[in-house]
Amino acid sequence: MSDGAGVVELVGEGVTEFRPGDHVVSCVFPQWPAGLPFDAVGNFAGTPGDGSDGMATTYVVRPATAFTHSPREWSHSEAATITTRGLPPGAASWLMVV
Repeated sequence: MSDGAGVVELVGEGVTEFRPGDHVVSCVFPQWPAGLPFDAVGNFAGTPGDGSDGMATTYVVRPATAFTHSPREWSHSEAATITTRGLPPGAASWLMVV
């Protein structure tokens, strides 16, 4: 499962984007921060729940680039859905079925 949301428990040395207690949501394509798609995006190797372990667990350990802050007033269930919203119609469903 590529979608996840939760609370930061610990951060590694040098991490400045997040601190313990922050509410975060996972990025579906953490290897694709911006720009046009490239090979590492198209092969899904770095996509949680596809080419790497997903978010269906109690704790995850990922680079800071694998997360973004979730909207303050949203529940974890609501926030976990927002990163797939930017995908083309049917793309999120396809990822869940495969």
